[in-house]
Amino acid sequence: NAALTALQNALSFDKKDKKLLKRLALLKEYASKWQELDMTPEQLQSLEIYLQEKLEICGCDHTLVYTREWLDISTLHSKKSKIVKALQNQGGFCDCEVLMNVID
Repeated sequence: NAALTALQNALSFDKKDKKLLKRLALLKEYASKWQELDMTPEQLQSLEIYLQEKLEICGCDHTLVYTREWLDISTLHSKKSKIVKALQNQGGFCDCEVLMNVID
């Protein structure tokens, strides 16, 4: 949010800077994705570590079995269906896609 505000302030001085406009658009896109996920960076990192460990051992079965498992044991279990939908909206339809498309 701070970066978004700073960039908007910079644009108020120079509305013709295309690089700043592109950065502003990207920041707004990323901000909406974070809001949709409703997870902290620390929670997302915890999910990443959990998925990397599970997938290294068991591989991906093209479902969200380990993501759902992590949500069940995390403090986010009450938001499980909302987070799963947000992950899918961002291209995470299975555990390996959550790693590649959402977390990366």
